[in-house]
Amino acid sequence: MRFISPKKAISFLKRERRLPSLDEVLIAMDIISVRRERPKLPKFIQLEPTTRCNFNCVTCTRKKLNPSRLSRDLTLEDFKIVIKQISPREVKLQGMGEPFLNKNLHEILEEGRYKRISFTTITNGSLLHKYLDLIPYFDSITVSIDSVDEYRFKQIRIGDSLNRIISNLELVVQEKGLINGERK
Repeated sequence: MRFISPKKAISFLKRERRLPSLDEVLIAMDIISVRRERPKLPKFIQLEPTTRCNFNCVTCTRKKLNPSRLSRDLTLEDFKIVIKQISPREVKLQGMGEPFLNKNLHEILEEGRYKRISFTTITNGSLLHKYLDLIPYFDSITVSIDSVDEYRFKQIRIGDSLNRIISNLELVVQEKGLINGERK
């Protein structure tokens, strides 16, 4: 076992005006080493694109949000800041609201494509027919459906119908060029 020289110990006491911590002693004795590397950042992050929604679902917790938070969209500028700080490879756009209601979504997806980011999202599926041009930006789109029974669906998902969601899904499948799970 190595010992710290008395000269080094006295020098430390004079310079720091305190006793060394256990870690400092162990480092000085070359028993442990300290990594000075910055911890690795996540490769995957989840961002809330908006708190706005076009449904009024009975199960939704949006009603519990402070009213000042109910109409907020992720801005392109905020997206750029997050991406610059974290540099993720994959971003999941999901939160309290309907992602396709974000008025900045196209610009966010373009910026992400430029940065070679893979996007996924979870949607209620009601707006997919309006945003077919955005479908190619996503590697995965999950559609949340609370019931396959039209009556129950309308009781839970106040604001839309199951038939329209299914119709939108058919359009997405056509847009992606998928037939029986294979590309056309």
